[in-house]
Amino acid sequence: MPKFTGKNAIVQTDFLLKDDAVNATAVPDIFGGSATIHSIHIINTGAACFLKFYDDPDPSVGTDPPDIILRADGSEEVVWTIIDGIPFTNFSYAAVATPGTAGTGNPGGGNIDIFMVVR
Repeated sequence: MPKFTGKNAIVQTDFLLKDDAVNATAVPDIFGGSATIHSIHIINTGAACFLKFYDDPDPSVGTDPPDIILRADGSEEVVWTIIDGIPFTNFSYAAVATPGTAGTGNPGGGNIDIFMVVR
């Protein structure tokens, strides 16, 4: 068996976050601290929507500018893989019907489900 010298083994733990009812109400600081997002899978069964991510423990949707906005076309699945990840100190999110900071309306015509791999 090899003996490691000079370096320690690094163990990282990935978590799968699932939310099957994403809407315009912010989900605040879901991890209670820092997290790095490595993949995002959106299943949108309704009209086009915009998933907004905030590095804020309690964002005000429609007032606070999101750090990232991702579009999910209507009746589509969208997957993003971020190899190095996107770090957040306080990870919050919401889904709205319109782009930009000011959008506050719920996505229409279906459900927004998300799956995210975080570390």
